Amino acid sequence: MVSITGLKPNTSYKIIETSVDEENNNTYSAWEKMGRPSSSINLDLGPFKNVGILSPTNAGRLSTNNKGILNLKLFLENHSMKLVQINEE
Repeated sequence: MVSITGLKPNTSYKIIETSVDEENNNTYSAWEKMGRPSSSINLDLGPFKNVGILSPTNAGRLSTNNKGILNLKLFLENHSMKLVQINEE
């Protein structure tokens, strides 16, 4: 669990998660699925361009408590990372 402090008390926030892992937003995995080509000559780079544009993997809403603390539960797979955007509604 991650606790974020210093936010407005009793306020709703939109949470957008973007994961980079084996299945999501990963150009390396796309390269492997294409057979690990050693050259880009005559290679369709479309799949790389699409994967390179980060796409959100989860979204929701959470509210801070009366002290302005937001508690966020995050699960990370091995060899992954997660970008979390927090926007006041």
